Amino acid sequence: GIIVSTTFEWVVVYAIFGRHTTLVGDMGSAGGSIPVPAWFMPQYHMPALSGHVFGKTYQLAIIMAVVGILESAMTLSLIDERTKTKGDVKRECIGQGVANIVCGVFGGMGGCAMIGQSMVNVSAGARHRLSTFTCSICLLFILLVAYPLIDVLPVAALAGVMFNVVYQTFEWRSIKLLAVAVLPRAVRQRVLAQDRQMKKIRRADAVVIVVVTGVTLLFDLAVGVGCGIAVACLMHVYDSSCMIHATSRLERDAEGIAIAKVYDVHGVLFFGSAAAFLDLFDVEQDPPEVRLIFETSYIGDFSAVEALNKLGERYGEAGKRVSLQLLHPGSSRIVDKAANLLVKELTLATDSSKVLDSPRFRHGIEAYSQSFEVPAAEGATAMSERGPEDDAQAVRHRAVTRGPSDRELGA
Repeated sequence: GIIVSTTFEWVVVYAIFGRHTTLVGDMGSAGGSIPVPAWFMPQYHMPALSGHVFGKTYQLAIIMAVVGILESAMTLSLIDERTKTKGDVKRECIGQGVANIVCGVFGGMGGCAMIGQSMVNVSAGARHRLSTFTCSICLLFILLVAYPLIDVLPVAALAGVMFNVVYQTFEWRSIKLLAVAVLPRAVRQRVLAQDRQMKKIRRADAVVIVVVTGVTLLFDLAVGVGCGIAVACLMHVYDSSCMIHATSRLERDAEGIAIAKVYDVHGVLFFGSAAAFLDLFDVEQDPPEVRLIFETSYIGDFSAVEALNKLGERYGEAGKRVSLQLLHPGSSRIVDKAANLLVKELTLATDSSKVLDSPRFRHGIEAYSQSFEVPAAEGATAMSERGPEDDAQAVRHRAVTRGPSDRELGA
């Protein structure tokens, strides 16, 4: 494409029509020389190190580092997707940092991975780092020797190459996803087929995509990604606050009288879900003893501890008591550190039933490994190999005493 456009520029536009378009040489020669350290270049004057100089330097350095790492990571992700390989982001960042330090010592500009150049390289069949090394050697040869050939290239030809790179790298499917996400449900059901109605993303995710794209165009990539992360965090906090819920059951004595109510709490208890958590309980109608099971829940922050205190105070005013049982190890640490801040109406269960054996889930993700029963055949084999001590340790501690069954009550 570059050869054809260059031929068209010199043969048709310049020779026949007598017109002249902008060339690379008109904007500045692509030639160069072997660099020397910036301290030995007469055009550079190194200022004395001071707080003002250091302040201006580190601000620009942080912005360039963030933009460079983000663009390099996105480029690596795109290349991995195209080549079906797995790159090392840490190695790329270290290599890029060392290269930028060396480049700065010799008075050059900082840089990072280039999506356009990388896509051209991969599209040409490159798959290994030898292609990058070869590209660097060829670029050095052009800058030192073959730069007159670059100076005669039309700028429009290079722009055409970049347009082709954009066309090849842009995720055109995302436009359809955004369009479907914007449509109301009634319109989607009336206009789109059943299978296409399922090809949509949440409006919250669509907002994040639009925010990152728009802010990047207006400012830079670092600000765009920062705004996208902020919006995504707010969306996650809202979603997590809506996921808190609890299932309850009554524990009865031999006479069928309710003596305790057990609440199995699910979800993450944190500042965003504290208010919804307090609305899950019926203080007036609950029996004198209430047990909170946090087997599949997580106590996230100090606001969660305050919510537990408020709950304990409510039950305390009604002459009832609340106990916490089966805490996740992370939740147990938070509660233990705040033990002196807990109200007296709120008590922790005994050590044998307070903390789970191991962290089987992470922050609101359900625990499955100890919730499923072992199949009969495997259970029989495992039990035959256990000793008395193993059987005692294998009992799942849960401070909930189930009442007798209906058959036992009838007897």
